[in-house]
Amino acid sequence: MEMRVTVGGFGLAMPGTTLGLNLATGAYLDFRNEFREEPYRLVLGDTRSIGGNSGTVVASQTWTEWFTVNVSAHPWLHSKNTLIGKRAELTCSGTYVGSGQIDVYFAVFDRYGEPQPLLRTASIESAGFQIDATRIRGRLARWYTDVEKQRNVHLRAE
Repeated sequence: MEMRVTVGGFGLAMPGTTLGLNLATGAYLDFRNEFREEPYRLVLGDTRSIGGNSGTVVASQTWTEWFTVNVSAHPWLHSKNTLIGKRAELTCSGTYVGSGQIDVYFAVFDRYGEPQPLLRTASIESAGFQIDATRIRGRLARWYTDVEKQRNVHLRAE
């Protein structure tokens, strides 16, 4: 299984603290089994929040290369639909301009508010720009691609 992360945000977060003002921060989490397959996409976002739940240092736009995730070590990949509607946190750490490497941390929260880490990986090739880290907390939603939307319309018409 392959995964790709795209993150963007505007705001002001103080690195290493819980101080910040987030205007808008969002992420796409794309999954695919093979190169030619249309990705399965989850979206995570947060807007207009104060504190340290979401934010970036001024602005960031980051996208990773497709990277391999071991499905046997991460059984949640078999049931991505069960993540929809859950509170989650995504953190992309690393500083670069143009290209570089980031560390990715992805967790969902249980009913008691405890984070349940699903993925922690390091040194993923990325492009864009980022100072320090971008963190997003919010509810996961399914994002349908244009191809999936057309397929669903076609199936409903039959």
